[in-house]
Amino acid sequence: MSALIDIDTAIKMAMETHDTLDTNVFRSDMSIHQDVLDYFYKASNFVDDYIKRNIKDVELTDVVLQGGITSYLRDKQCDIDIQLIYKHKYLKDTFLRENLKNIVISARNKGYNPRFYDNRPIDFSSFDKVDNISSGVYSLKSNQWLSKPIKKELDFTEHELKNYILKEIDSHNNYIQTILNSSTYPTPLSECDKIRDYFHNIRDKAHKAAINGNKEYDFEYITYRALRKAGEIGKLRRLVTSIYSNSLSTYNE
Repeated sequence: MSALIDIDTAIKMAMETHDTLDTNVFRSDMSIHQDVLDYFYKASNFVDDYIKRNIKDVELTDVVLQGGITSYLRDKQCDIDIQLIYKHKYLKDTFLRENLKNIVISARNKGYNPRFYDNRPIDFSSFDKVDNISSGVYSLKSNQWLSKPIKKELDFTEHELKNYILKEIDSHNNYIQTILNSSTYPTPLSECDKIRDYFHNIRDKAHKAAINGNKEYDFEYITYRALRKAGEIGKLRRLVTSIYSNSLSTYNE
């Protein structure tokens, strides 16, 4: 019964739409609180200083806030996504990529969780012309919205979502049991990638919702959010890690 309650709570959290943005971050006029702006800049400056000390000829063009924190469809568990946008003519250089790895390690030791995207040439100044993003994009550098968030009504009910999610959980559990009961477990390394792809397909199906103009309000995206909050995505992620670990241990023996 407790698991069912957890699922119900996760669904309510995933579907909850607010009338305003997070008042701890934004004022009623949608401008950001000065102390919050200063705090976010402090976080971004740590990574920026490290990059500029270790990489030459790099130019910081913008620092933007986006994701759940800039959406009307948010909850207390949403991430704070801050993106530092750089220009560098040697983006594919091996030395640069190794330096980025060192930055990740150093930043995580300080409590941050940076991720680097070298395949996303994005001009954030054009976000006001893009209609497939329902969360907003706020420039911390210029202290203004590049694209304001969009509020929409969900076109499905909690009951519909719950029925679908319960079927998804059954499917995931059956898949896990099939692997654990297999006579070849630990899984051969040659099969591990297929299991990893199974997990990635669940995630990718949700993120592909961005192309239809809804993203956060899309049925598959809300499903993924609810599954993640209920612990189902974490369970699958741990399974993938465990299978690779067991297979590598067997291989090394």
